[in-house]
Amino acid sequence: MTMKMSISQYYKAFGRVRGILAGLSFVPPLIGLFVSDSGKIPNYFYPPLGDFKIISIVGTVALGLLSTYAVFLYCSRSSRALHPTATLVLSVIAALSLFVLLALYIRLVKVVPIASENTEVTVSIGYDRTQFVSSSRELVNLTDSELLLVRGPWENQIQKLWTLNSIIVARGCLGAFYTCFLVCLVSILSLGVYQEASEEAPRE
Repeated sequence: MTMKMSISQYYKAFGRVRGILAGLSFVPPLIGLFVSDSGKIPNYFYPPLGDFKIISIVGTVALGLLSTYAVFLYCSRSSRALHPTATLVLSVIAALSLFVLLALYIRLVKVVPIASENTEVTVSIGYDRTQFVSSSRELVNLTDSELLLVRGPWENQIQKLWTLNSIIVARGCLGAFYTCFLVCLVSILSLGVYQEASEEAPRE
């Protein structure tokens, strides 16, 4: 049976290796908060979500932090030792989320070079093209990347080339699966933090 502990003891235990690794999980989205989607190196720290990127990052970090508290509540209210199934389930969900996220990146995230500015812009697009594209003989046969090269990788052009609903769904899925992966990763590490701290509690 695991030892019960206070919430202060639990969060103090995050100063150990597993807790530090959990904290490092927040580094990519925080970098994405301050790094623009335009630059000489494509921004893969966080999905490019247009005008809603900042709000989404804040939500991702908040849910990640909340997951550490959820783990504390789950563990502190459990009358038995932590079951390895919890870690296994979270690991499977994390792996599936990462797989889907990578598939979405390949389909929906494009890196567009801007030759005149010697830079690149990382953008996300929709999956359903607008009537404007399908009715244009110059645009209808172009690939997604070619459309962005011709019209420009700017938000007003993206919304002109792909339907708003498809953009919203695409970006919502990108943000959701990224968040799911991070929350699962932090939860797995938090379970380890609680387990390790509770095992050492009697000797402290």
